[in-house]
Amino acid sequence: MIKTKIFSQRDPKWKNDLMGKTKMSIGFYGCTITALCSLLDYYGYDETPKTVNQKLTDNGGYAYGTALLIWTAVPRIWPHVKFIKRVAGSYNNVEVAWWVYVKSTPVMVEVNAASIGATRHWVLYIGDRKAMDPWTGIIVPTNKYPAIGYSIYSKV
Repeated sequence: MIKTKIFSQRDPKWKNDLMGKTKMSIGFYGCTITALCSLLDYYGYDETPKTVNQKLTDNGGYAYGTALLIWTAVPRIWPHVKFIKRVAGSYNNVEVAWWVYVKSTPVMVEVNAASIGATRHWVLYIGDRKAMDPWTGIIVPTNKYPAIGYSIYSKV
């Protein structure tokens, strides 16, 4: 299993922080940046969801007026990370498994999260059929949620 720090978007230290210039809190809407935070830890950055949110806000990392991550902004802010691709609306298990198991690279996976009252959610696949779930801040089986997309970053 790939070692990385585990974070919960609902941690009291940042759950009430607003994302970007919105009224959306990390606690309710911050799964993407919380998964990103664990990915950044893997690449050697010492961040928390609070610091990631602030850096994204200060450096144009959110789509204007929203809390949606601009995927290509990540390497501008954290230069040791290279954006490979974002796939929306489909999931390729072979490609994701290749990155996780062959390249030992965590992969951000978009999932259907109806079970927690959300239509979409982001987790971080870390190998051994495990994922870091930002909603709970625990490691869960990758089959807990149906995968519907993914985003891949690598080290520069």
